[in-house]
Amino acid sequence: MIRKLIYHLISIYAVSRSESIGFTILIPVLFIVIFTPLWFKYLYEAEGVADERYHLEFKEWIAESEASIQKENGDSEPEYFDESPKYHDFDPNLAEVAELKALGFKPWIAERIVKYRNAGGRFNTPEDLSKIYGISEEQLALLTPYVKIAATNGPVEKNATAIENKKYPERVKVKIPVKSINSAVAEDLIFMRGIGPVLSERIVKYRDMLGGFSSLDQIDEVYGLDKAIADSLKQYFYLDTALVRKLNINYLKAEELRKHPYINYKLANALEQYRIQHGDYAQPQDLLAIKILDDSTFQKILPYLKID
Repeated sequence: MIRKLIYHLISIYAVSRSESIGFTILIPVLFIVIFTPLWFKYLYEAEGVADERYHLEFKEWIAESEASIQKENGDSEPEYFDESPKYHDFDPNLAEVAELKALGFKPWIAERIVKYRNAGGRFNTPEDLSKIYGISEEQLALLTPYVKIAATNGPVEKNATAIENKKYPERVKVKIPVKSINSAVAEDLIFMRGIGPVLSERIVKYRDMLGGFSSLDQIDEVYGLDKAIADSLKQYFYLDTALVRKLNINYLKAEELRKHPYINYKLANALEQYRIQHGDYAQPQDLLAIKILDDSTFQKILPYLKID
């Protein structure tokens, strides 16, 4: 049969014997190349249909893993307090974890309250408990009659601007304790109502990408952070610009410069090329000679520039 095919090719198309043999071999090779992927696809699809039980078990495993992670972070609790709490009068400024748990607080919330106090925080009214992330309005309403806060003998010394308690103007001014926003870790942020594990990590990550906040207003730039929560953070934390990491623009290459959130790929290349062509920068203002650098961007990156 193959000989007949070769003979017809030679007689009809006037090709040589070697060309006709090559064409005869090429036809089955083409069939193999074209249909092999389809055959494999059919084979694996057939196996996948027969293995539905495995996929179902895999999905169940994923769901259990996600639920476990959420439970560890305190994000999946359907209820915020125990089913049978033992209510009694307590002072949130003095109660320890065991007592708070007996009152119906989840363990992670009780620990968060104590950590807030250890960081210098104080509850002046029952409503102040709402500052702690995870306490629901329903639980706060149930506990409010039992909250008994001991009066302070005088103002609490802190290192921030005094903030007057507007609800009780007859009381002394209390200075809210603060920590440097540039040295805070995620756990220092999570105690605030509205800031969970994900958002606290996002704030710290954005700060580290910047090299530290040079202004408290930069907190507003964190993706997903509500303006009211950002304003609360500005009250609890102070700014220490000495912790801001600087970019030495006379040494850093474009690949390193463009890692900064304020410096895009195009600007990073321009900064490096201008230095190569004109020599080292003598002062930050020399950057203004770069045409693509507008004044707004220059003012944003200025606190992060260093020239040696």
